[in-house]
Amino acid sequence: MLNYRETPEWGRPVKALATAWTGRDGVDHVVELGGGDTLAQSLRAVRAGGTVSLIGVLGGNRVDLPLGLVVTRAVRLQGVTVGSRDDFLAMCSAMARVQMRPVVDSIYPFEALHDAMAHLKNGQHFGKVCLQVA
Repeated sequence: MLNYRETPEWGRPVKALATAWTGRDGVDHVVELGGGDTLAQSLRAVRAGGTVSLIGVLGGNRVDLPLGLVVTRAVRLQGVTVGSRDDFLAMCSAMARVQMRPVVDSIYPFEALHDAMAHLKNGQHFGKVCLQVA
């Protein structure tokens, strides 16, 4: 497991781990919360043709970005908005009112990540395939 505080240049190690686990050159999708401080690392971790979904700018909204990583590797940089707190509370209330629950196919301990990925790859699941941490 990598901690961004202990490994501030985490992009290449994450890419190497993803490559070792999947055989693909990097991760498919990065959910980016840090913004200016971490976007370059996300671009290093994502595979060619992958997506970086920029949801937050916790580390600042200015960035010195290596555009070559975006252009030459055809990375999709997607901004995502999540709505207001009131919107979130209204959604939670509606879900509780109708007793909406996600469909869960299976739950794997984090240590069985490879098994979970194999289960996803075979395409026989119905619903969410979850990883349980601690």
